[in-house]
Amino acid sequence: MATLLFKHESWYNVLGVDIEGFQRYLLAAVVCCTPMVIGYAYLSNALNLSITGIITGSIYAGVFEEIIFRAALFGVLFRFCRWGFIPAALISSTIFGLGHIYQGHDAISAVMAVAITTIAGTWFAWLFCECGYRIWFPLWMHIFMNAAYGIFSMSGGAAGDLKGNLFKATAIILSIVYVNLLIRRGKPRQITLSTLFKKRPGFSSQHYKLATQNT
Repeated sequence: MATLLFKHESWYNVLGVDIEGFQRYLLAAVVCCTPMVIGYAYLSNALNLSITGIITGSIYAGVFEEIIFRAALFGVLFRFCRWGFIPAALISSTIFGLGHIYQGHDAISAVMAVAITTIAGTWFAWLFCECGYRIWFPLWMHIFMNAAYGIFSMSGGAAGDLKGNLFKATAIILSIVYVNLLIRRGKPRQITLSTLFKKRPGFSSQHYKLATQNT
């Protein structure tokens, strides 16, 4: 099955880890997350600079979850199996969300944690598509957002709290602005009405080449 799906693609393209764009997306993520970091620093009453916590809660989580849930699971369904964006994102993001159910301390907060992380997973999937099917931008955003949340000891789990979520929203909005700047510079838009529910044959290879040439 894997041979049939990926016979025209290298493994690093399948996983979105082609090194091209690595530094550019790193810089973009730093810019997008800076207002959130400043806001969290303002709200925080304590710092958690545990190296172990940063590695496990931010770096490991960001790398592992983006490659597994976005590049591998969502990417295979959307790019190679020709599922539409909505069903592919719902499957991968719901599984991703259920993996965060432990962050709730009661039934309501558990449901909120799953819902918020499912939405976040869908946003990360969109970033993955619109950045030339390279994992770097959602991966860096994931790492920096998790790191800021942990370092500044923000409360509320995955659901967050009102003030914290307002600053988190700045990172999300700026990431959307960044993607739209890429599109204005000529990068083909990947998620359109025609790709929401089912992709036509031949879409993946043609649009992948165009997308990667313009990112």
